[in-house]
Amino acid sequence: MLYRVEMMIKFTLAYGDMEISFYNSIASGMDQACKLIAKEKLENYFKEYCINLRNNTYELGYGMFDELNGIFVKYFN
Repeated sequence: MLYRVEMMIKFTLAYGDMEISFYNSIASGMDQACKLIAKEKLENYFKEYCINLRNNTYELGYGMFDELNGIFVKYFN
């Protein structure tokens, strides 16, 4: 799940802004993955990876960084 999110972020960084549905899919994938990580108590294994994913969205549109940050805080704090 996180790999798909990572590839979508890299695609956007390489080719520019996408439609809002694309960004919604990134956020949805991140939320699903983080929910599973928290459920299985694997936060220590995935925290840095999720931080890097979140940080890579800083320059993306539609408030993507803020959205992923909210998801991160919900599951990792």
